[in-house]
Amino acid sequence: GGIEPAEVPRCAGVDRAILAVGLDHDARSGAPARMRDRAVLDRTHDARRARVQRRAHVSVRIRDRLAPQYPPALRVLGVLLLNRGNPQRALEILRQALTSNPLNPETYFDMATVYFRTGKLNEALDMAGRALTLEEEDARYHTLLGDIYSKMKRPTEARAAIERAAQLKSRLDYQTTD
Repeated sequence: GGIEPAEVPRCAGVDRAILAVGLDHDARSGAPARMRDRAVLDRTHDARRARVQRRAHVSVRIRDRLAPQYPPALRVLGVLLLNRGNPQRALEILRQALTSNPLNPETYFDMATVYFRTGKLNEALDMAGRALTLEEEDARYHTLLGDIYSKMKRPTEARAAIERAAQLKSRLDYQTTD
C-alpha cells in the first residue's frame, strides 16, 4: 500500500507540507500506490536537496562577505589547509589574509612555513624575512629561518638564526603563542 495522509506526521525528516500536497495530488490521479510512494519520495528528496543547496549558497555568501573583514580567520584556515595536506589552497587563503592585513607577521610566518614544506626555499626565506621585519622578537620565526638556511646549505646563517631563537626563548618574559 501507499503512504496514508494519517502517517504524514510520523515521517521523520520529511517536509510535511510537501508530502501532504503530494498525497492529495497522487490520490486524485489514481496512480498505483507504489508509484505514488515513489513520486512522493522523489519530490521530497528534490525539495530536501534544494533546501541544502540554498543553505550552502547562503553559507558561501556569508563567508565571502565576512571573511575579508576578518583576516585572522583566513590565516587560521590557511594553516588548517596546510596541516590537512593542501598547501596550494593554503597559499591562496593566506594571500587573501595578507591582502586584508599586510602587517600581520603571523601570516608571513605561515606562508614561509607553506613554502618551506613545499621545498620553495627562496620564497620561504623571503616570507620569513618579512615576518622578522615586523616582529623580530619571536623565537619561532628565527627557528624557521634557521631551518630554511639549513636546507639551503648555509650553515653559518642557520646557526646564527638558531642561536638567536635559543636566546629569545631563554628570556624570562618570552611567551610562545603555540
